[in-house]
This record gives sequence, structure tokens and C-alpha cells, in this order.
Amino acid sequence: DYDFNGVTLTSITGYAEVRQDIYADLDFTIDPIQVQDVGFDSDVFNQELRLTSADDTRFRWIVGGFYQDRKETLDVEVLGDGVPEPLPFLFGFLQNKNSELWALFGQVNYDITDKLELAGALRYDRDSQNSNNTSLADPYAEATFDQLQPKVQISYDWNDDVMAYATWSKGFRTGGFSQTQKFDNEVATNYEIGVKSTILNGLMTVNASFFHIDYSNQQLSFVVLDPEDASNTLRGVLNIPATDIEGMELEIAARPIEG
Repeated sequence: DYDFNGVTLTSITGYAEVRQDIYADLDFTIDPIQVQDVGFDSDVFNQELRLTSADDTRFRWIVGGFYQDRKETLDVEVLGDGVPEPLPFLFGFLQNKNSELWALFGQVNYDITDKLELAGALRYDRDSQNSNNTSLADPYAEATFDQLQPKVQISYDWNDDVMAYATWSKGFRTGGFSQTQKFDNEVATNYEIGVKSTILNGLMTVNASFFHIDYSNQQLSFVVLDPEDASNTLRGVLNIPATDIEGMELEIAARPIEG
């Protein structure tokens, strides 16, 4: 972080390395007819830069950018009966996926009155991916996934202890490539109203919210097994065209004594 003239410049750099090995039953029956040997490697580099205004003014803002470079390797082997050793190889594939993503974002908050605040935000993501999968007749594929994500929120302080709010926002999970085919972005549009409060002179907080989510192209991971022919085993992701979710949350926290 670097502060200058009431504006803070923040740089966040991250690197994550994951190595995962799975050896497990495949056909989900009591007999070890088929087993799966799965190796998954992931290397991810992240870099974010953002500028943030001072938070003690009527008009507040934040702007920034994000970059990610991600490399993934999935090595799957389907093996036969465990007796005798070694296990016979039935089917497998190797998939290498690369992703280069960048995003721009910003948010503004404005105090219309001492009690009423309006906030608006916008983010744009663009993810360029390629996949090389040895199980496919045409192993190489590439695509670019992008999404605009707006948000609007209004909040009102009824008094020093009670705040009510209403939010409309849109978020997404990027599409990609499974063993079988390309799948699209999962997009969620969220409508939410709620209240946050403190009571008993701050000894207890009570928060409640009601929400409705419209999903478009919700992603569903699946495995299809063929006990007679392991080469027909499919791992993949498909898109559900429309999904609706309604719900509510209630949170109560008490601090009856110090500590």
C-alpha cells in the first residue's frame, strides 16, 4: 500500500501451486471392478492494482485492474480389476488447459443525505482459454469468455442502530472446456433486501435478508459410467438454461460479557 494525497495505491501479487492425486473406486459399487487414478496440477499467478479514495468524504470511489495466468493439467486413468496386479489399463486421457484473464473494475459510493447512501459498481472480465485433450478426435480448442457485471445498492440508516438496504447485482463464473465439450459462462442476477441492526446497547446484532437469484446457464459437473466399456466413461460440465433460487438468512450474535 502507498498513501498519497488522500488516495491509496494497493498492489496485491499472489501465486498458488496445487498438486493433487486421487486414487479411488470409479463405478461406485461394492466390487472393485473399476478404479480411477487422477492427477491434477494447477499453477496460478494473480496481480491486482487498485486506487482507493479517502473514506471520510461524501463521495468515495475505487478503481482497479486484475490479471491472472492459470495453467492446469488433468491426467485421468481408468483401471480394471485389482486382482491380479498390476491393474490393467482400460481408458484414460490427458488434458492441458491454459487461461489468461484480465479485468477492470470500479465502484462509487455517494451519501445523498446523512442517512441515505447510493452505490454503483461495474466490472468487466475477459478470459482467453485453450485446451488440449487427448481423448478427443480434435484435441485442441480455444475460446474467449467475457462478462459485464453491474451492481446498484441503496441503503438507509433509520437511526444509529438500524440500517436497511436493497441490492441488484450480476456475477458470473467463467466457462471453459471439459473432457467432452466447451461449456458457457454461468451468470447469476441477484435481488436482495435486508436489514442490519444492533440492539441492547450493542450487546446483540440481528441481521436479516431475503434474496432471489436468476441463474442463466448454471454449470453442472457430471460423470457418466459404462460398466461394460470403460472407454465410454464421460466426465464433463453442462449448462442448465435457467435456474431460480429464493431464500432468506437470519443471523443473531450476542456478546453478553466482555471477551
